[in-house]
Amino acid sequence: PYQRGCREAGLPVHPARAPAGMSGHFIRLCTEVGDTVFDPFSGSFQTGAEAESLGRKWVGSELHLEYIAGGAIRFPGAKIHQPQLLHEMKHPASLF
Repeated sequence: PYQRGCREAGLPVHPARAPAGMSGHFIRLCTEVGDTVFDPFSGSFQTGAEAESLGRKWVGSELHLEYIAGGAIRFPGAKIHQPQLLHEMKHPASLF
């Protein structure tokens, strides 16, 4: 769904995605339900999605706005808390 959503929105697919389930393995190994997971290089936000599905809170950061927009596809109910960043993007509608 992530790759398809990016293509449909005209956004780049992040090239450095981890194999499915890999981050979930480490999340289960190193945290407990309710803990917070931090991913400093979020890319496609796969780690955040896995953390959320495992009952963890999460914080992620990503330098490239296009990858943030693509990652937002994983979270249809997400809200952007810095709307001024939308003016810097090519595809602002894809954030919602």
